[in-house]
Amino acid sequence: MKAKWEIGIDLTGVKSNPIVVVTNYQLEQNYPNPFNPSTKISYALPKAAKVSLLIYNTFGQEVAKLLDNQQQPAGKHTITWDSADHAGKALPSGMYFYRLRAGEGVILTRKMLLVK
Repeated sequence: MKAKWEIGIDLTGVKSNPIVVVTNYQLEQNYPNPFNPSTKISYALPKAAKVSLLIYNTFGQEVAKLLDNQQQPAGKHTITWDSADHAGKALPSGMYFYRLRAGEGVILTRKMLLVK
């Protein structure tokens, strides 16, 4: 008997891409974590919104601004951060926090670890 599906891939080589509907604001864990020298940060928006994505050190000081009140469409988004500060200088090893502000009062925060 011939298998029709194997690990979610049709034997004809055509992949199934289900439609993903985002129903709430999400901020995913960065990947990889720990990271060096760059990491990907993914987030999801249930509707179009103005978005800010900021990086803070453990003292609560803003060290990088990836998005600054930019209009984004609904759906999943990914941005890559190269571990540089506002001036483009490489930041030292340590724990950092990334904060997503979206829409009317939505604030989500996660932590990440930069290891050099």
